[in-house]
Amino acid sequence: MTASLDLPPEAPRPVPHGPALRFVSGTPSAEEIAAVTAALMSLRRASTAGAEDRPAAAPRWTAPIHYRSPGSWAAR
Repeated sequence: MTASLDLPPEAPRPVPHGPALRFVSGTPSAEEIAAVTAALMSLRRASTAGAEDRPAAAPRWTAPIHYRSPGSWAAR
């Protein structure tokens, strides 16, 4: 599937080694939305290289929350 570029003549032409996603003005077509959705879903499913080699670490949000009594934030 190739998308045609309807750019004005004064617009710079895309470079083959440029960004993977380019924003242009206008409403995207159904084919463009489907292509971007498929690309994002494939990126989400792809495993990162070396993920098995990294040691398992606890997520940042599992740190204990220290209790502060109500109103203590105002006494700082």
